[in-house]
Amino acid sequence: MMTKRIILEYGVNEEICDYVMTSIIPMYDGFDKGHSREHCEYVVSEALHLSTFYSADPDMVFVAAACP
Repeated sequence: MMTKRIILEYGVNEEICDYVMTSIIPMYDGFDKGHSREHCEYVVSEALHLSTFYSADPDMVFVAAACP
């Protein structure tokens, strides 16, 4: 499970993290099983992990990966 603490460890801005976790990610609860909250969390987790290998802005990576 993706937690706020883990997300912040990647350098994501706390305000952005809070907004995405309360306003964007809950939208996935109403999507089909292939695009569930669990899938979203997996995509975000993988994107943030991969971003550590590049000079990518963690805020942009987080938002882009979380948006439906």
